[in-house]
Amino acid sequence: MLIISCAVLLLLMGLLYGPGRNSNTKLQPPEAAGSWPIVGHLPHLVGSTPLFKTLANMSDKYGPIFMVRFGMHPTLVVSSWEMSKECFTTNDKFLASRPPSASAKYLAYDNAMFGFSVYGPYWREIRKISTLHLLTHNRLEPLKHILYSEIDNCVKTLSDDLVKIEMSEMFGHLILNVVLRLVVGKSTVVIQKGNGENYTKDEEEGRKLHKSIIEFFELSGASVASDVLPYLGWLDVDGQKKRMKKIAKEMDIIAEKWLEEHRQKRRLQPLSSPAAVGMNHDDETDFMAVLLSVLDEEKDDQFFGYSRDTAIKATCLTLILAATDTTSVSLTWALSLLLINPSVLRKAQDDLDTVVDGAAGGGEASKLDFKGQDFVYTPFGSGRRMCPGINFAAQTLHMTLARLLHAFDFDNESGGSVIDMTEGSGLTMPKVYPTRSSPSPTPS
Repeated sequence: MLIISCAVLLLLMGLLYGPGRNSNTKLQPPEAAGSWPIVGHLPHLVGSTPLFKTLANMSDKYGPIFMVRFGMHPTLVVSSWEMSKECFTTNDKFLASRPPSASAKYLAYDNAMFGFSVYGPYWREIRKISTLHLLTHNRLEPLKHILYSEIDNCVKTLSDDLVKIEMSEMFGHLILNVVLRLVVGKSTVVIQKGNGENYTKDEEEGRKLHKSIIEFFELSGASVASDVLPYLGWLDVDGQKKRMKKIAKEMDIIAEKWLEEHRQKRRLQPLSSPAAVGMNHDDETDFMAVLLSVLDEEKDDQFFGYSRDTAIKATCLTLILAATDTTSVSLTWALSLLLINPSVLRKAQDDLDTVVDGAAGGGEASKLDFKGQDFVYTPFGSGRRMCPGINFAAQTLHMTLARLLHAFDFDNESGGSVIDMTEGSGLTMPKVYPTRSSPSPTPS
């Protein structure tokens, strides 16, 4: 009887809030066939095939703009640069917000992480502060030595202990160290330990944080019933919400520790010091110290509806999470593609030898527009919600890959088989199967 009652309730909710209640008579884009009552196109969109491939196949059938229904939510899909330009120019403001989701609520401090935030004054202010005090070219340029020193540490570690390495783990630890030094002033992750060596407490914390970052992005891209059927918010059938709360708690404990360390440091500093002044910080002041100073200028404990501590922790974790995962995933894909195309890998290394020898040239790559201005290639998005970390990503990805390719030859360690390039699930499409290699130093 309970099952029948629930089924009737779901049907009524579908009738009340479903597409049939929409009286809008404006011309609508075509809707993909096969929509089910209440759940919409979900049966066609979930499964082993990555979502982007399913949508690409639909686009071949329905054209560059069409509708699908994620449960109760009508969703517009665009797949041409012309339609993309319309979205990010003429209609940019209407598409600048974010829908409510379980990941935003449980993983992102109830939308306080500005990547998940709705479009409004909180998002604008936090993004402005983050860009101005960390992500501009002028701010990153004097901090290049941090990137260089971490890459040098990685190269030295690999040279001293030539063993088989797993690429995504190596890149993840390297980039996390760079980002941690920029954001909280410390690097804690060791890329490789020798046999019998134990990790320090800080090193264990760093490795735990990296694992949490991986799980964070996996869960951010997961399908939760309440996201598509809001009236099922009380359900957690597959335990995804429980996992989200666990990961959020683990990261919050670490962020709270960083915040307390920074507050302790501020209490010991004279009021005239750069970290205490905030806006006049020097090149060595990390972002959390600056953010603490800027937000401490607010008169009360609230910052656009969030406590100051929540805003600081959420913003710092946003930068750490986004920079670490996206950059390390991109580096893993780049090196994997080079390994399955040895002639291209050889050419890249030859070009690097030429550049390092002093005969640097432009080449075709410099003509590639990756800033999304032509809307054909938009790895950082476009419009108001364009990724603010474009300067960091371009600088870090290119320098890391170039330095490692110049220092080492990388062999395919997939047991003689072709590297499996299957795409995984999640927000940033990691590889399903790891890429392993045994680096050997290139001849001097």
